[in-house]
Amino acid sequence: MSVDENIVKLILQRKRRKSTKADLIKQYREEILALRQRGLSLSDICSYLESKYNLSVSPETLKKAVPELVDRVKRVVNLLSSLSCEELRQVAKVLKDQLGRCQEGK
Repeated sequence: MSVDENIVKLILQRKRRKSTKADLIKQYREEILALRQRGLSLSDICSYLESKYNLSVSPETLKKAVPELVDRVKRVVNLLSSLSCEELRQVAKVLKDQLGRCQEGK
């Protein structure tokens, strides 16, 4: 095998590994979204996947494989940026109340 063939083979192996990891992440998509909905950070979800499924991934890889994780946050940010100051105060009050309930539940 020539040097060029070895390089191509190595590149293809890396691509296969990446796609396999993304496919594995997609396999747990619903579970990942549920964890995110419960308030886990991307790093926490990565740790969870590693401990439960022995699947080691970075938050970046997770975001690429399950784009809804980021899209949801972007939608919320866009919504908040369109609100008036009074509407933001109302949202802040609701969030403060919800946060208080979350902390009581811990």
